[in-house]
Amino acid sequence: MLNNFQETKQLFFKDSNYSEVSQKAIWNLYINFISEVEIESNKDLYYFELEEINKCNKKLKNVKEGTLNLINAFIKKYLEWSIKYYKVQKSFKLEIENKIDNSWYISKLDFYNLCEKLMNRVDSQFILPLLLIRYGITGKQMIYLRTIKWNNINFETNRVTMYDENNEMILSIPVDFQFLKWIDNLKDLEIKRHNNTNIDNFYIMQESEYKNKIINYNTVNSRIYYACKSVGTVRIPPYSLETSAKVDYLYKLSQYNVPITGKFIEEKLLKDWYKKESFSVGATYKLKNLYDDWIKDEGFNAECTITYIIKDDKDLKITNTKSDNVKNISNKKAVICLTTKKEFESTIKAGEFYKCDPSSITKCCKGKVKTCGNLNGGMRLTWMYLEDYNKNKE
Repeated sequence: MLNNFQETKQLFFKDSNYSEVSQKAIWNLYINFISEVEIESNKDLYYFELEEINKCNKKLKNVKEGTLNLINAFIKKYLEWSIKYYKVQKSFKLEIENKIDNSWYISKLDFYNLCEKLMNRVDSQFILPLLLIRYGITGKQMIYLRTIKWNNINFETNRVTMYDENNEMILSIPVDFQFLKWIDNLKDLEIKRHNNTNIDNFYIMQESEYKNKIINYNTVNSRIYYACKSVGTVRIPPYSLETSAKVDYLYKLSQYNVPITGKFIEEKLLKDWYKKESFSVGATYKLKNLYDDWIKDEGFNAECTITYIIKDDKDLKITNTKSDNVKNISNKKAVICLTTKKEFESTIKAGEFYKCDPSSITKCCKGKVKTCGNLNGGMRLTWMYLEDYNKNKE
């Protein structure tokens, strides 16, 4: 039984030139991301204001770029249709188009906060696929992550490596101490759960019976879905996790004055990690564009507290690896906590002091979120760029 808002969308589809297949795809996106907000606010999409738009953005936080583009195209057409059909003001159309965005990047801090919550709610087998994907440990295609074994993780070189039947390396990805700590703890849980200490040659992801067989990829997807559902969040797309890992690595290399070009991404990251002879130009430059956009928006503030071991990257000719001497990126800005009036030279220092996510402090300064972090008494912290704060005082 359709509600009034859904019936209106059906009228729109009848007047539109969407194919039957496109209508079905867009209808599913509408039901998953917009319809619930309409019901909660008792407003049709064409009457949405900032509050409703923010609710939609929260649901759309981790969707793929292509999905977001499809939703935005639908919104644009629907609002144009609404203007003619309901005589709605044009300003509503512009308001929504300018506010719906795609926050695909998932910081390490946000990710491990999620993992901490999951530890009290789900089995380790539901956390493992998220952990592997967040570090890009997926193989040539996402489906290959099912074949990762415990003995592919090398605690001495800080890398995850895989070899094919001819003993040729097909995967080599750097990991950090956080990953190794978590993987070690999860392995201990698997040993206790199955009462078997000799699992080094076993696949990391297993069926409940622990038969050491490659599981179905649909099972992996289901585990990701139910893990996210258990903590009340929407399913995190594997694409967002994997791309976040690649962007982290590129950012770390950029701190050593390595130019992040399309050619470099293909040669040093994609080929080095996944050992493929070539990658499509589209895949390479899509990652390059995502990285460039991320750097402009929040790059410096996101991951520079994460330490990568890059022992195998000798050809980079790194002469100085001490973080104190690393050249600062130009978008480093001083901030002030409006709650306490304490000033910091960067969001990194602020995040370290109040134990909160630097990238979320940036979003707070830009007005994307209201608060970030809290005092011991529970009072939420608000932030502002120090430059903007001083201008307002004048």
